[in-house]
Amino acid sequence: MHQQPQIIIIGAGPAGATTALHLSYQGIDCTLIDKEIFPRDKICGDGISEKSFSILNRINPEILNRLYHQPFVEKCWGGKFVAPNEKYFTIACSNDVIKKNKNSPGLVIRREHFDNFLINEVKIRKNITLIEGVNIDTFNKTNEGYFIQSKDKKHSFNASLLIIANGAHSSFSRKITGFKVEENHYCAGLRTYMKNIDGLEPNGLVELHFIKGILPGYFWIFPMKNNEANVGIGMVKSAISKQKINLKNVFNDIITNHPSLKDRFKNSTQLTPLEGFGLPLGSKKRKLYGNNYMMIGDAAHLIDPLTGEGIGNAMYSGWLAAEQTKTCIAKNDFSEKELINFDKRISRTMRKELMISAWVQKLIHYPNLFNFIMNRACSNKKFMDKIAAMLLNDDEKKKLLNPWFLIKSLR
Repeated sequence: MHQQPQIIIIGAGPAGATTALHLSYQGIDCTLIDKEIFPRDKICGDGISEKSFSILNRINPEILNRLYHQPFVEKCWGGKFVAPNEKYFTIACSNDVIKKNKNSPGLVIRREHFDNFLINEVKIRKNITLIEGVNIDTFNKTNEGYFIQSKDKKHSFNASLLIIANGAHSSFSRKITGFKVEENHYCAGLRTYMKNIDGLEPNGLVELHFIKGILPGYFWIFPMKNNEANVGIGMVKSAISKQKINLKNVFNDIITNHPSLKDRFKNSTQLTPLEGFGLPLGSKKRKLYGNNYMMIGDAAHLIDPLTGEGIGNAMYSGWLAAEQTKTCIAKNDFSEKELINFDKRISRTMRKELMISAWVQKLIHYPNLFNFIMNRACSNKKFMDKIAAMLLNDDEKKKLLNPWFLIKSLR
């Protein structure tokens, strides 16, 4: 009997867990390895988009149903966007839409809870071997694939196919693919959890404040359960270096002195330390495959350059990697010539969106231009209604990828 090739996924965050789950429901065995033991925290904005729900629904609708019934879930029905001149517009589903739809277009969930939810889904699948607390640090190419070994030399494996999903600081991406931190394509962020912030938006609306001095970047407030919120700031690394910005000082200055925010934070309590994290942005095309490997999620630098949202893209890339793995097994071909098809699917489904976000990100370098666009948006109810409708309509949402749609709509 022919033995199934050994499929090993390095990293059990949303990208790796999604890959493992999709393979499992297709009847394909795999091994999922992570250096941490779950539950574990992950510094993040904690926003979960409709793209993530779509992927879970494709794998198995019951997974999505179980997620929505978790006690830690906070539904999000839209967002508030504030320009440098403090003009703002709100894109939100109407009360009628909220009543008719039990599932919101977004969720805010602590990554500790969301990632552990996915791991619990992994644990109930008999054909996924989950190995926690093992840091794979050695990757040696062999004729059959890769020989990999843990940093402490206690664990070693042979893989026909490696799926690399071990995050922004992936040792594989440094040692094998040569990915480097490029300041124009990298964002630095800080995050904390706070309680009792005044004036949180109703229906879980998230807030993005585009403040002069941190462009291209923004300050965010994402409401959560129990009157808590994920609060943070993110900024492109090249701008931080050029302006010699201390991001922690800027964060503290915003919540203490910003005209429209300082009073809202006056009676708040900071629950956790202000912690930093890095976001490798998808504003540059990179080769995500080679003989016997594919790269997904943050390890593949697929974070949206405009919003900083990475979970949806991570899960989508994991789903695509699992689809490609099925084809590789059927053909018994794990070569670069076959795996280029994974990269082609990434290009068809994700790269245009990433490039549009990178284009818009460059525009918001300029506060005056951003203010002009926001002023037009605020006075254009038809435009607002179109965007709100897109929150619950995937086909309509695709129009946002066309810059001409935005330009025409704002006239």
